[in-house]
Amino acid sequence: MYFREEADSSLGKLVISLKKFLADNETEASLMRMVKLLLQGIALHSMEGDPVDRARFRDSIDRVERRLDEDIAPPELLVLSGSALQALEDYNRRTNRYLRQQSVEFQTMVKMLTSTVSAITAAGDANVRQLQEIEKQVEAATEIEDVRQIKGRLSDCLDGIRRETERQRSETARAAEDLMRGLQSAQAGSSTDSSTAPDPVTGLPPRKRAEEAFAQASKDEAQAYVMAVVIDRIQILNTRFGYEVGDEIMRYFAGFLKSQLQPKDLLFRWTGPTLAGLLFRANRLERVRDDIGRIMELKYEHTVRTASRTILLPISVRWALFPMMASPRLLTQKIENFISFQSSHD
Repeated sequence: MYFREEADSSLGKLVISLKKFLADNETEASLMRMVKLLLQGIALHSMEGDPVDRARFRDSIDRVERRLDEDIAPPELLVLSGSALQALEDYNRRTNRYLRQQSVEFQTMVKMLTSTVSAITAAGDANVRQLQEIEKQVEAATEIEDVRQIKGRLSDCLDGIRRETERQRSETARAAEDLMRGLQSAQAGSSTDSSTAPDPVTGLPPRKRAEEAFAQASKDEAQAYVMAVVIDRIQILNTRFGYEVGDEIMRYFAGFLKSQLQPKDLLFRWTGPTLAGLLFRANRLERVRDDIGRIMELKYEHTVRTASRTILLPISVRWALFPMMASPRLLTQKIENFISFQSSHD
């Protein structure tokens, strides 16, 4: 180890210095001070090893220091120096063995983590690769500072694993809730049509209600327009942060948009990240488009909380406006074409 080489060199310099002092007939007090300072430096800067071995080493150095306080002849300093060197060699030998044992235990721990993460989830491939890299670094580590850096990387990796586990737990709970709702809906019997129930995320009426409203407005020949709004990056947010974040963004924007429309207007959850609106307006298409454009062009942001942090997310949307047509089916097709076109450009 580097420390041992430096310590041996220091003690060798001590012996040379002692011989020089003895040859030059320097005073005993000066020799004692020099030796004590060197012994204190060795004890203070010795490598961190097993606490028991380190305590034994410090006791040995203390005994040498106490011996120096006794009435001894200058030549005996060489003998005391040899005692200090022997104590240091013994401590270095024990510390090297201690660090090797720690390295083996560390390697075993990383291997177990790698194996466990591989078995838990296929989605943890990135974490597995990172653990495998850390495992190789542990095997190659020779300095205590290397181990400390590896511990830092391992901590970051484990934090990523915890986030991935929390995300999967949330998705599993969501899937279980969806399944439970489906079972409850099925048990309610044919008297309840689940396709007309409010959307569980936004609380808005579903697509079927929207199609019925379009058909009724067309039948009544109402002066109305149909609006389609696609909220960007919902799928990316679901993948990166979990479905709770994507749902919260949908819920927030749907509530905000509804508050900006006129009281007689209707807003629906169409499908996926798409909302549909039925706007009862007597104005020309250009005027209605300008009114909606002012709402859509505002800068939207919303703060969400994940398992590990709070994030301020920007919200952007794309939208289209269609005049009410005699054929609601053709109107529905226009909305679907708009959604497909937007998806192809994501």
